[in-house]
Amino acid sequence: MRVLLKQLLLIGSIVISTTVLAQTQPWRLDVNAGLNLSHGHEEADYILAAQSIKPGFQAGATASYTVWKGLYIQSGLSITTKGIKHTKTDTWIGGTNPPVSTTRSSLNLIYLQMPLRMGYDIAITQALSITAHAGGYLAYGIAGKHTEKTTTNRDAIPDTKNKTNSFGDHNGGYKSFDNGLSIGAGLQYKQYSLAAIYEYGLQSIGRSPANTTNTYKYYNRNLGIVIGYRF
Repeated sequence: MRVLLKQLLLIGSIVISTTVLAQTQPWRLDVNAGLNLSHGHEEADYILAAQSIKPGFQAGATASYTVWKGLYIQSGLSITTKGIKHTKTDTWIGGTNPPVSTTRSSLNLIYLQMPLRMGYDIAITQALSITAHAGGYLAYGIAGKHTEKTTTNRDAIPDTKNKTNSFGDHNGGYKSFDNGLSIGAGLQYKQYSLAAIYEYGLQSIGRSPANTTNTYKYYNRNLGIVIGYRF
């Protein structure tokens, strides 16, 4: 995995560094940042907790090369967060009025990500254009925490909270490497852009629970709303 991370860093740095010489077309350099709304597709042979969307962020830079008229290829490097939130309610066994516990968990996955896309710009006016792209991405998990907190409706029962690293070989840890498909569309007005990008993970990063026969798979899903500036 360390070799893969070094390769991602090397490829990304090469792509971005080439734009130092790209003061004219066909090269373009964009910096961007935005909001992520992520969740996951889960597959398991046991009952899963209810899902909800986890907000996050992304920030990075891309280099684009115009191949022909409005057709371009694009790559770059970014820091992006993904993950999911879960809520589960359990009623204790026994008694006529048993306690009820609620467990809320938040999975935070921080990636170093490299996209590879092909897109097309459609000029509306000299200053305004519509852009659309499709392609894929490679990502490597570099940080993140999985937080779980359980509360009950009884004051005599203390709350519990647990926090572990998101990535790792431990029970409940997730695989670091991810890849998937990407599709997006947006507007470019002079140097400024606004785009929506959807990412569909193709590889399960989930690990099955240890010491059981249960299976678990998790695929990243993410919608990004991104603003950018073109140099």
